[in-house]
Formats: sequence, structure tokens, C-alpha cells
Amino acid sequence: MSYLRDEEKVYKEILKVQPDDFYALHSLGVTYYLLQNYDSAIEHLRRALEINSNNAEVYNNLGNALQQKGQLDKAKLFYQNAINLNPNFTEALNNLGMVLKEERHFDKALNYYQKVLQLDPNFFQAHVNVSEIYLLHGDFQKGWEEYEWRQQTEDFLSPSYHLNLPLWNGFPLEGKSLFIYAEQGIGDEIMFASCLPDVIEQVTSCVIECDERLICLFERSFPKTSAIKRITVDEDYPEEVLQSDIKIPIGSLPSFFRKDINSFPERKSYLIPDSKEVFKWSGRFKELGKGLKIGISWRGGSKPNIIHRRSITLDK
Repeated sequence: MSYLRDEEKVYKEILKVQPDDFYALHSLGVTYYLLQNYDSAIEHLRRALEINSNNAEVYNNLGNALQQKGQLDKAKLFYQNAINLNPNFTEALNNLGMVLKEERHFDKALNYYQKVLQLDPNFFQAHVNVSEIYLLHGDFQKGWEEYEWRQQTEDFLSPSYHLNLPLWNGFPLEGKSLFIYAEQGIGDEIMFASCLPDVIEQVTSCVIECDERLICLFERSFPKTSAIKRITVDEDYPEEVLQSDIKIPIGSLPSFFRKDINSFPERKSYLIPDSKEVFKWSGRFKELGKGLKIGISWRGGSKPNIIHRRSITLDK
């Protein structure tokens, strides 16, 4: 982030001398966006548009900032303006599709994603976005196939992607030791963990990388495995990982074990709670008296636009 702060200072100095410098205004707006200062990004990108209203990049970047603020209607207008200026602007087409998906206009969103892929078959994020539409529609086979493109994007990439171990692609696992590495957030890890029993029963040994908060839960629920905390870029891998025969990201397991709706096992549960915690919370709930007890999760997500959708203030 330090380089962004340096860029911010440079562009500010330019604007002190040339307040209407289009390049500096646009660049400072983008810098503020990357710093997640979306209000300042919007302010400077709007000023850039006042100077040059025929630049598709500015419209697209302004749409990005507005989308992060949750102002979807405004974001759509700016994405559309960018597309009007450049009909083959793949990033703007993809971004407009993402807004439409948020608004649950899935077929319209899919049309935009498919147009992006016609223009650029290697547009990684569009493939991931297409996968979400297929999965929402219950087309798991196509959905998981497209979902594999996520590993090419920065949002999903894990340090373990580069670990020098063969990637499991469905070949027989008998006699193999497997390293399953973490990706995305803790909620995704818990969701994809539903596939762990399916793969664990096929291997000789298994190491699961996970959020540190999940280690006890995973080791209790999957006793034939060893759970380790997520490895960062600067850390060395434990020997038990380096001795594994193969690896796979946890988000890729459904492509082998959840190919259609009938692939989901009739399993009552796959996670085993801490019995002491169950006893403690059972007592606490009894103290509240009879009747329905409702828990509220009022905050979720890691990115501003996701936090906006998943969060609510307590005074509401």
C-alpha cells in the first residue's frame, strides 16, 4: 500500500499546479479506489469527467467506485456510458453483468458475461461469474468447470497454488497422501468442507489447511486428518505437507463430488461441535426461557461492496 500513498502525493502535487489536469485527476481517483477511499475516488473521477466526457475508462472506474458504495443504479449508468463509447470494452461489460447479477437479473447478466468471453476467451473473472450463474441454475457440471478459472484471479489465488506438488485431477487416490489447501473466507471453507468425508475415505493420509479458528473443529470432525493453519507467502510449509503426493484447493472438491443434485449425500451433518460448548450454550438458552430464540448475524463479508450487502446496523 505504501506505493499507493506515494502515488497519491505525486498526483496531489500535480493538481496543486494544474487543478484541471485530466490525467492526474483520473489517476488520483483510481489510486483512491485502490486505497478503498471510495468517496474521494468518486469526487476526483467526476472532476475528470467534467474535463473529458468521452473517456470510457473514467466512466468504468467511476462505476466501480459507485458499485463498491452499493449505488448500483448509478453504477449501471456509468458502465453503460463506458460501453456506449467502446462497445467492446470487456471490463465494463463484465462489470455491468456483475451489477445485474446482484439485482438477480441472471439471464441478462449471463448475456453480458458471454459477450465478454466472445471478445476475450481468457477473461478469467468472466468465467468465474458465468460459473455462479450456472450453479444458481443447478447446472453443476458446467458451473464447477467454469469455477476452476477462479485460480487464475488474484481474489482466489492461494500461495499453495504455486506449491510444487501435482494437482489432483480425479485419478485414483488409493495409497496417496493428499494436501487440501484453503482458499477464500472462513464461510467458504466450512461450506466446501462438506466434501471432505468423500475424499478422505479414499486416501491414506490427508492434511487440511484452514483458517486457524477451524483447526479444532476440523480435527474433531475429520479425525483421520491433520489440520494446519493457513500458510502465508513468507512461511515455510510443514514437512507433512511437503511429503504429500498431491494437492487440491478445497473449492475444487465439488467438481468431483457434487456433479449434480443427486450427488449430495444423505448425511445428517459433517461437522462435530465441541461437547463442552454445546453444554454451555444449552444452559444459556434454557436461562432465556421458553419460546423461539433467534440469533442475528449483523455483519459479513470482507470487501466493502459485500459488507454493504451483508451487514446491518444494530439500531435498525
